[in-house]
Amino acid sequence: MPYENRSKEYFSKNDSLFVLDDPVSSLDRNNEIGIYSLIEHEISEIKRLTNTNNNFVQVIALTHSLPVYYALEKVGDEVFKTKKGKPSKTTCKMLKKGKLTDTKTIDYNYRSLIRDVYDFAKSNLTDISDNPASYYGTANKLRRVLEEYSYFNFDIGGTGLPKNKLINEYLETCVQSHKVHSETRDKITRALVPLWMNSESHGKEKVKSGSIDHNIQLLDPEETQKCARLMLLLLDLLHPTGLPGLINNQISKKDQEDINQHLSEWDSEFAEL
Repeated sequence: MPYENRSKEYFSKNDSLFVLDDPVSSLDRNNEIGIYSLIEHEISEIKRLTNTNNNFVQVIALTHSLPVYYALEKVGDEVFKTKKGKPSKTTCKMLKKGKLTDTKTIDYNYRSLIRDVYDFAKSNLTDISDNPASYYGTANKLRRVLEEYSYFNFDIGGTGLPKNKLINEYLETCVQSHKVHSETRDKITRALVPLWMNSESHGKEKVKSGSIDHNIQLLDPEETQKCARLMLLLLDLLHPTGLPGLINNQISKKDQEDINQHLSEWDSEFAEL
């Protein structure tokens, strides 16, 4: 697309600004290396053509995935590398609570998202109702966690997770061994439909036509919290370390007991609904 209706000489006579908005998503897992290579090759080529006349090239890459964030940082360092001893031409920032901040040590992958979801799942609904903005974006975090966990660990989509034959058989084993109530297992499957219908960051055609407001949360606080609890119960059953290990791989015994207590309470509540 950068070359569409343009000759290569165009870049030697003009400055260039490229914005790559979420160039790699979880749906691209099998093509990730190829996409990174393509980005590196094309930007390097444009940079080479542009540098013949000392023009300006800037690339802004946006992503909500930490693995992609780190990979793009490496691509940027390679394309815009400087001579030894000179400051990097690549700047990396993270948007957190409405502010761009310099990145420091960040938990890799979806662990930080899971912590956010867990904090929301155990929060008081009254407090959330009094401050609706506190839960905006939570349903989207749920979808992202489930989507990334599904692809990283099983190479299948999030909604297909409980429908997968082997996983479904395992969940049935969990019911038989009393790790989870059958009613809860059934609700886990049904909860994924409204979760995926929450289109805060999906719905390409609606976004292009301007007919969707991304500030609208399609699930109310109570529905969102139910989805959060059901998804955490699912991850606890599937992951070898359970939910405590997903939240923190060096979690204290007391915190582990608190998490397991919440999970047990939620399972019992869903079984009685």
